[in-house]
Amino acid sequence: IENNLALTSISSHVFKGLVNVQWMYIRNNPKLESLPQDIFSDLESVYWLDVMNCTALTSLPSGLFNGLSTAGSLDLSHNALTSIAPGLFDSLTSLRYLYLQDNSLAELQGSPFNSLRGYVYLQRNGLTTLTSTALDFISGGSMYFYLDENPLHCCGDTFTALTSSGFVYGDCGTPIAQPIPVSEPATCP
Repeated sequence: IENNLALTSISSHVFKGLVNVQWMYIRNNPKLESLPQDIFSDLESVYWLDVMNCTALTSLPSGLFNGLSTAGSLDLSHNALTSIAPGLFDSLTSLRYLYLQDNSLAELQGSPFNSLRGYVYLQRNGLTTLTSTALDFISGGSMYFYLDENPLHCCGDTFTALTSSGFVYGDCGTPIAQPIPVSEPATCP
């Protein structure tokens, strides 16, 4: 579903029975405001899912990705997401690439990435705050966390929850291109 300038919603039944689909694109739909919670429930073979450039899309319901256990890549970039619902990504046990860059996320609540292992792209979101629980997901696995071009305020123990098993790209309040080993605590500007 691409380039539909008038599309504001999608029926929850539109993908029913499409169990063999491996690639799904919902992109460049600037008026799409929401997605039904069970819209992807039958897409058990999807490896790559794009829901991007839907600039009226500000939130996604918890459980939206239930049933997508084979998904390896999820692109949610270039939307207008302002928050991440608790448990949104919990069922994505095979996910290796999560693209969330160029949204409107100012803060990450709870531990939104606990079940993930791989790469999380959060560049250019306007993130100002990261709590240590938001970063707990990196411990125990190989993670790369991209924070470039966010105005982070990261004093105190913000990065102490991270282990040397992953890397954080970015800095506190300063965009950079070099990785910061997670075992080195970031300093406040």
